[in-house]
Amino acid sequence: MQTADECRAARLEAPRSDHVGPGPGKTWPHAYGLSIAVMLVIVLVRFSLEPWLDGNAPLLALLLPVAIAAAYGGLWAGIFTTCLCGFLGLVLFLSPLGSLHVDSLADQARLALFVITGLGISVLNERARRAREAAVSRDLEARIRAEAEVRRRNAELERSIAERAAALEASEREVMASLRVARRAEEALRESEAVARRQLAELEATYAAAPIGLCVLDRELRWVRINQRLAEINGISSAAHIGRSVRELLPNIADVAEPMLRQILETGVPQKDVELVGETPAQPGKKRVWMESFFPLRDASGTIVGINVVCEEVTEQREAAAALAESADRLRMALDGAKAGWWEYDVASDLYTWSDTQYELYGHDLKNRPLRLADWRSRVHPADLPEADADMARRTAERRPDFTHEFRILHPEKGERWIHSLGRITYDEEGKLARIVGISRDVTEEKKAAIERLFLLESERAARAEAERASRMKDEFLATLSHELRTPLNAILGWAQLVQRPGIRPEQLAKGLAVIERNTHLQAQLINDLLDVSRIVAGKIHVELEPTQLSPVVEAAIEACRASAEAKGVALRGPPDPARVAVRGDPARLQQIVWNLVSNAIKFTPKGGRVEVNLKQEGEGAVITVRDTGQGIAPEFLPFLFERFRQADSSMARRHGGLGLGLSIVKRLVELHGGVVCAESEGHGKGATFKVELPCEASERSRPPSRLPPSVRANDPRNLQGVAVLVVDDEADSRELVKRVLEEHEAVVCTASSAAEALDVSASQTIDLIVSDIGMPDMDGYALLRELRARRNGHGKEVVAVAVTAFARPEDRERALAAGYRAHLAKPFEPSELVSLLAGLREAS
Repeated sequence: MQTADECRAARLEAPRSDHVGPGPGKTWPHAYGLSIAVMLVIVLVRFSLEPWLDGNAPLLALLLPVAIAAAYGGLWAGIFTTCLCGFLGLVLFLSPLGSLHVDSLADQARLALFVITGLGISVLNERARRAREAAVSRDLEARIRAEAEVRRRNAELERSIAERAAALEASEREVMASLRVARRAEEALRESEAVARRQLAELEATYAAAPIGLCVLDRELRWVRINQRLAEINGISSAAHIGRSVRELLPNIADVAEPMLRQILETGVPQKDVELVGETPAQPGKKRVWMESFFPLRDASGTIVGINVVCEEVTEQREAAAALAESADRLRMALDGAKAGWWEYDVASDLYTWSDTQYELYGHDLKNRPLRLADWRSRVHPADLPEADADMARRTAERRPDFTHEFRILHPEKGERWIHSLGRITYDEEGKLARIVGISRDVTEEKKAAIERLFLLESERAARAEAERASRMKDEFLATLSHELRTPLNAILGWAQLVQRPGIRPEQLAKGLAVIERNTHLQAQLINDLLDVSRIVAGKIHVELEPTQLSPVVEAAIEACRASAEAKGVALRGPPDPARVAVRGDPARLQQIVWNLVSNAIKFTPKGGRVEVNLKQEGEGAVITVRDTGQGIAPEFLPFLFERFRQADSSMARRHGGLGLGLSIVKRLVELHGGVVCAESEGHGKGATFKVELPCEASERSRPPSRLPPSVRANDPRNLQGVAVLVVDDEADSRELVKRVLEEHEAVVCTASSAAEALDVSASQTIDLIVSDIGMPDMDGYALLRELRARRNGHGKEVVAVAVTAFARPEDRERALAAGYRAHLAKPFEPSELVSLLAGLREAS
């Protein structure tokens, strides 16, 4: 049935009678296009018929497109076509042709009639169209109303039928539901009876097999029902319980249990988790513990008719708990004794549980608040936290059940501490981390002790290695020393024997004596180096600093080395224009420094090579440079160059001799002068350069050295003619050597082999100078000098004595001077040095 809205929509869709456009299904472009097309066709036809029409009815044919346009396109299409056709007829068919002007009144009438007719056709056609549309609209509305009424009545009929059918269906459903309810009730009753029987059987089976004790007592506290477990607990069969009272079967607990049971019967208030302690007839003397609950039993009217009892024996649990508590106490005592803290971490809740000791380890400021993983992480040293995380990640990835780890923490009061932590890891059913329990201990002191032990161990290893190295170096040094001492001794001994043979030629004799002299100097230098090193090691070497010009010192050292350079074929060049540089130093030690460097350069420079020595001032320092074209120094050996006993080649096949002491002596002597020494070399075969830098002395305070070494004064023209000299030495060879040297310089020499003989000689002869050894048997040189002075006390000339001795240490020299000797000359000595020294003393006295 059509609704009012549908009827309204149908009326809106019906054509309207006042519409002036094209008819239904037509559009303006179609209407105008068709009118124009028909007009053009008529115009063409009219032109084609013009010869036969001869100007008659010129506009009549044009009414056809007007009619077609009005019929197809409506009023406005008809009007448009009328105007257009009138315009074309005026231009094409009315005289004058091709003009908009009409001369003939007849043609004007024709044009006016055409326009009126066209307009009339358009208007009439529009009215007829509107009448048709109105009729159609009225017919359509009537039809719609009729259809709507039919639909309405059909709907009412269908609704009435549906209502009656629904009522019938409802009645049928109610009947069926009643039947189903009845059947279900019957089935439920049967099922409930079966369930009740099954539950009763299950209850009976559960009651009988329950792992805890169950029983029912009546108001007289007699057993009405009991299961097997409680009978086993009491140690009496189930049948023996029925009808008997608590006091009859369990007299040991009756005094405690009966008052409580009667109170339940009176008040109806249950008692839960009551702990009873006592004995049973089955196990007399054994203390038993039971956990019991009592509930009142009521009938249908609510009257209390008995008591339900639930009993569980917890004797083993209590014993285990006591043992666990005792074990926990022992563990706590052990942890306290070890100062270890206990902790537990629950992953799900992110909560820690710590013991008091654990708080002491990490800081008490973490107490009294929930403790989480972030709190623990905040205490761990940032440098150790990644390793701790990685270690735990590895263990959990491998599902390992335990862990142990050491890390540092930052204690708020104690600072950095070492913690050793170990424990157990628990995982859930999915294998994820669930819980960790462990203990922690402060091992800071142990760590320090371990580090100290490690340090001591490393120190001991280093010391052992150093001792082994020193021992090797000592063995190598002793072997080298033996070689260096034996080699010149062999030459001295060999040539000494050769020159004693009869018939030796003069040139061979001169060569032998030169060899003996050169090797004797070498021996003396080796001994001096050993003594200097001994003083350096003992810290007893010293220098006598005074303002000193370096130029004469450097020149003297060069001259002392020139002979050995010429013998080897090495060109030795001194400073071309030596600067006047003054330093505060010891002239003898400064010459020793230069001599060592120059002789070392000559030793390592092959024949045809060159050694250059330069002296200049750079800023506030003096620089002595010794450069050679020798074999060079390996880069890896440069850091060890100035160490004692170190040689680049210490093998038995080495090409150069020496003890490896010269450069170490140079370094120490330079340091005593406040300077530095360094070496440079580009490698093997490229030579080496040694530089000594010393602080300068103000020029106005400097003066030539007052204590030049013997080599500077070796050629002093001194004469000892007529000087009476007493030579005292217990060694005949030394005594004869001194006598021969002095006699060559015209001195009058007498000798004594002991101090006593010297006293006798001095008493019987006039003596100008005394040359005495120090170490002699019975009376040494010091005692001799004291005795001579005592004998001449106030009588005669003052005793002028020179000590010539093998005791060559600085302290030996100081002792000799303090004892009264005017000079101290160490053996071996240069003969010229002795002559020069005695000549100077003669002049001074």
